[in-house]
Amino acid sequence: MNGQAGLIVQLIPLTIVCAIMLVPYLRILQRVGRSRWWAVLIFIPGVGIFVLPWVVAFMRWNRDPNASQDVFR
Repeated sequence: MNGQAGLIVQLIPLTIVCAIMLVPYLRILQRVGRSRWWAVLIFIPGVGIFVLPWVVAFMRWNRDPNASQDVFR
């Protein structure tokens, strides 16, 4: 297998996994009031798949702690 075909074979599954992970991240970012453009980070090969969860986990979530009824909306 030549180099270019091998690269395509590796990038197709990576792109599919990133696209599947994109939907939950878009919903999370929307609910916490952040720009959905943060989710574009996931498509940076080798970095985005690790950076975006880190950003989401440690960002300040501006939610009222008493508003638990809207969590599963």
